[in-house]
Amino acid sequence: MSTDNVENEFKGNVDALTEKAAKLDQFVARRKAKEQQLQQVANDVSLLVTTEEALRAQFDVNLQALKEYFPDVHEFFSSYRPTRYVVDIHEGFANILDLETNSHLYPYPPYLMALEQIQRYQKKPASTRAMFNPDEKNEAGFLHSDYMNRLINVWREQTEAKSNLQAKLPKKVSNMLLFGVGAGYHIELLLGQHDFDNIFIIESELDIFYASLFTANWRYILDSVSEDGRVHLSLGQQDESFFEDIFERTVINGRYEVMKSFGLVHYRIPTIDALAQEYKDRYYELIQGWGFFDDAVMSIGHMMSSLEAGVPILKKRSIAANNLKDVPVFIIGNGPSLDGLIDTIRAHKDEAILITCGSALSALYKYGIVPDFHCEQERTFPVAEKMEYYCPQEVLRKIIFGGPSTLHPAVYEMFDLAFMAPKGAEASIHLLETSDTAKKYLERHPHINPTVANTALSLTIGLGFNKFFFFGVDLGHKVDGHHHSSKSMYYDESGEDLDLYKNDLALNRTIKGNFSDNVVSERFFYTSAQMIEALIEKTEGIECFNLSDGVYIKGAEPLYQEKLAEVAGFKQIADKTEQIEAIVKANILSNNQALHSELATRLEFEGFEYVCQLISDELAKEQTSFNACLKVLKDIFHILTTEQKCPRYYHYLLLEGSIMHIQAVMVNILYEGLTEEESVTRFNEAKKYYIEFIEYLPKYYQENALIPHYCETDWFEPLKKQ
Repeated sequence: MSTDNVENEFKGNVDALTEKAAKLDQFVARRKAKEQQLQQVANDVSLLVTTEEALRAQFDVNLQALKEYFPDVHEFFSSYRPTRYVVDIHEGFANILDLETNSHLYPYPPYLMALEQIQRYQKKPASTRAMFNPDEKNEAGFLHSDYMNRLINVWREQTEAKSNLQAKLPKKVSNMLLFGVGAGYHIELLLGQHDFDNIFIIESELDIFYASLFTANWRYILDSVSEDGRVHLSLGQQDESFFEDIFERTVINGRYEVMKSFGLVHYRIPTIDALAQEYKDRYYELIQGWGFFDDAVMSIGHMMSSLEAGVPILKKRSIAANNLKDVPVFIIGNGPSLDGLIDTIRAHKDEAILITCGSALSALYKYGIVPDFHCEQERTFPVAEKMEYYCPQEVLRKIIFGGPSTLHPAVYEMFDLAFMAPKGAEASIHLLETSDTAKKYLERHPHINPTVANTALSLTIGLGFNKFFFFGVDLGHKVDGHHHSSKSMYYDESGEDLDLYKNDLALNRTIKGNFSDNVVSERFFYTSAQMIEALIEKTEGIECFNLSDGVYIKGAEPLYQEKLAEVAGFKQIADKTEQIEAIVKANILSNNQALHSELATRLEFEGFEYVCQLISDELAKEQTSFNACLKVLKDIFHILTTEQKCPRYYHYLLLEGSIMHIQAVMVNILYEGLTEEESVTRFNEAKKYYIEFIEYLPKYYQENALIPHYCETDWFEPLKKQ
């Protein structure tokens, strides 16, 4: 299922208080009344401290609390000295003074502003909201899609029923992100009225956090979270580490929860704005790449079928034998800049290793060039059908083929020499790694997706090559420009777009380009660039250069084609075809039928059925309250992540993706109800489909774990009409 990140805007903006300036001015003018009201608040909650002695006493209490909960933070701030923001008693109340601007962080008494902000936020809370789109056609016949469609319909009915009414901040909250600590009173107010499983407290300015140790009651804050709850501190100007920490926590806690995370920006300063914007921009990373049940079964079925058919497996890079390792490798994508690079590729095709990525083969063939290697990525059967439109079958036979272990076995059959690489983070690979053969000779390829460019780089690194040049690996396009090479299968002979490429404009973003700043990239391709960067960073001893006029790829030096010869060090390759074939054959593990038989005995059908039954039994229990509904979802996640209940990790991976999707929808159903009764009723309606789904999975697994998946598509209709 695809996801669209509709909007992730944090509205708790202190600037909005200026709209009420007139009313607050009147309030402030009535000094006596103001003091009485503030004193009443202070008496009720016992939070305000207004003297230097009280501030120092609060600081000592807070340091001790940090020592118990966050020893590293305690050690850092024990001897900390602020340079810009300091605590200041202003008009009788503790405030925070900016020494650079000589202005206070709060124009009015901080506690009063926090109270006003929280009261508004509780009525209309800001939260992440990503929508799952139903796969109504479900061409592939996926069980996951069928049941997700039913769950999404329940969610849609709920959304339509409440019209424009806004659900209030519930008593129980799974995830809360607070941007800005300030004086800390807003944190205390929230914790005094709501229960949080996870609360992320983010402060970019260390001076301000230090100031909060004098004003806020951190002992109360840290003690208030329940035993199962967690407080996460993100302090300082953290760049990418801030989001990476959140990402890691979501994996540990259950990624389904992030579908409904609440967020509050306490105040606006540039560094806080930057962190909030980074979360907004990268939120989609939290909700993508979950996978789903049929997909995971397919990964096992395809690998097992390929092993049975004798498809070799790529060995570890550490034992690679490659006498051409320093020969330039041209990784050729189907981006629009390929057309302007084709003469350079043609000029050096006999001095470099050429590897095409997916539909780039169709463009290269039209230009009269046959590559040495070809790669594909997608696992569904239509990939095999697509190959028919790239070039004639007799040409395919001459090309060496490589792909991930998840690829449909029919694709490998189209080439005389083909091999697969173990694709990381797949149920099939964890099954494979139960074998001693795999442990000795094989390794995972964790950055082999999401696009074929990732596959090509991963495989050629695995074969022992060291020097890589990207051609047409644009992973984006210029504004109003072509989305692929004009010679590829996406355009007819006259250059007319066949409308085969479906680009969701809502998901596009303008990012840094390799040679310009105006490159449009959708999230799928931008993620591909990130994975290429990760692979380059983790692989020692390689050089990468990017000649593509698309997305900038960190670690791949931008290189104009006029400078290519200076960098590549071209030399003629004697007996090129024979040498490449010899290298591939020396670095693959063949005759794997015995490995297939060994793994077939380890599919553990009964063990998988046992895990499904545990989940079904948990769901069968009655849930009559909001908290009980949240708890059953967490209990199911604990079943998956508890080794005693789910001992086979590949069983966990079979279930994880679909369970995360289903529970994400159910979390939204819970939080978006206008009343607890409505939320629980809708939850139980959706739960019926959840139970049906789980109870059918053991049968599906047993029937499909040893066979390839087949599905039809109408994607090729425009090509057939040419």
